[in-house]
Amino acid sequence: MSSDPVFLQKSRDPSRHTDTDTDTNADAGPRNDTHSGQHFAAETGSRIDSWWQRINASVGMQRLWHWGAPGLVLFIAIFSRFFALAHPHSLVFDETFYVKDAWSLWNNGYESSWPNDSDTNWANGITNGYSDRGSFVVHPQLGKWLIALGMVLFGSENSFSWRFSTAIAGVLLVALIMFIAKRLFKSTLLMVVAGGLLAIDGQAIVLSRVGLLDNFVALFSLARFRADHARPRAIPAAPAGLGCCEQKQRKENGLGPVVLEPLVPVARRPRVRARLLD
Repeated sequence: MSSDPVFLQKSRDPSRHTDTDTDTNADAGPRNDTHSGQHFAAETGSRIDSWWQRINASVGMQRLWHWGAPGLVLFIAIFSRFFALAHPHSLVFDETFYVKDAWSLWNNGYESSWPNDSDTNWANGITNGYSDRGSFVVHPQLGKWLIALGMVLFGSENSFSWRFSTAIAGVLLVALIMFIAKRLFKSTLLMVVAGGLLAIDGQAIVLSRVGLLDNFVALFSLARFRADHARPRAIPAAPAGLGCCEQKQRKENGLGPVVLEPLVPVARRPRVRARLLD
C-alpha cells in the first residue's frame, strides 16, 4: 500500500480524464467551457492535494519527506528529553528509591539500605552513604542496572547521570513506535504522526526526564511486540525475553501489551488497514 494520503487516490485514478483524451477528441467539435471548468476544478483538488503533489514532484522532495520528517520527529524527541536534563539537581519523586537502589546495586551487588538523611547528602554530592544491609526489594534489577550505567559513565554526583538511561529509552521509544507504524500501515505519514504524538506527549516527556523504571517497561514491551510480530521472524528472541522480564516489575504496566497483542493480526488485514487509512 502506498504511503501517500488517501485523498490522492481519486486524483491519481487512471480512469479519469487526461490530456491524451483531449487530443484524441479534438475533432469532436468545441467543448462546453462550463463543463471544462468544473472538470478542471475536480482535477485540481484541495490545497492539501496540491501541496502533496509538489512534495512528490521530484525524487529529492520524496527523499526529504521520507527521511527528513522522521528525522525532525526524532530531533524533537531528543531535545525535549535531554534539554536541561540535570535540573533539578536533587532526587525527584521515586528517584529516592530507584536511583539509590541502582547505585548500591552497582557497588554492592544488591540493593542496600540508606540512612534517613541520604537524600540531602545525595544532593550535596555524597553518594556513598549506603550500608551493607540489604533493603526491601520491590522491582527486578534490570532497570536499576541501566540507571546505574549512566551514573558510572557521567559520575554519580551528576543529576544528568541518573536520568541519562531513561532519556535514551524515551528517544528509542519514539524511534521504535515509528518503525512499527511504518511496518503496520506502510505509510510515512502515519509513521510521522505516531512518532510525533509520542514525542510531544507530556507524560512521555516527564517519564523520560526522571530516573524511574517506567520507560524501560514501555521500551522492552514494545521491543517484545516488535519481535513477536516481525516479518520475517529474523529478530532474536532476546528483546522479547527482556520485555517479558521487565513487564513484571509493575502489573498494570505489563498487562497492556498482553491485552493488545491479539489485535495486531487483525490490524494487518488489508481490509482493516484500508478502513483505518480511509
